Amino acid sequence: MAKYYKSFNPHVGGVKVRKVDDILTNLNRAVDRIKDRTLWGLIRAQARIYQEMDHAPPKIPVRYGNLRRSYFVATSRGAIYRGSSPAFTDELKGQGRLMTGHAVALLSGRSRAIQLGITKGPSIVFGFSAWYAPYVHEMYGTKTHPIHWTRPDSGPGFFSAAIGRSWNYILKIVAEEARKHERARR
Repeated sequence: MAKYYKSFNPHVGGVKVRKVDDILTNLNRAVDRIKDRTLWGLIRAQARIYQEMDHAPPKIPVRYGNLRRSYFVATSRGAIYRGSSPAFTDELKGQGRLMTGHAVALLSGRSRAIQLGITKGPSIVFGFSAWYAPYVHEMYGTKTHPIHWTRPDSGPGFFSAAIGRSWNYILKIVAEEARKHERARR
């Protein structure tokens, strides 16, 4: 199970999100080897993952923008670093469901991050609170039934692809912040 990086969506509803858990498990093993990792290093590295999802293919699909707005980051100090008050659009009268789901995700994410912080040290929990996020992530389509994405270069697997592309950068940033932290303690 992921320790420092945890993909979290309470509304998965039985949808297996391909590769994400395996990638995060391996990433956590690598981060585990970095002595004195810091919370700020994890937050900076997470920001890179989001940047990759939003700027490099496959990008986060956008129709109304609510999936992007549902992204959140909770820290082991109990703070919501990103996503504390998203402005969801009234997508087919579903704004209330998105707001309720987001509130639940923030509470659950914060609780899980604090729990990880107590047992494992600095930790973050991040992901998308939109109830349909895992379905969109897994919409690979077929040759006979292709998916027509509204945003150019967007598509399935955006979350796992961004983590995979950011792997070396994540380890570099966490190690760099750990070195800064170590120098500051001297």
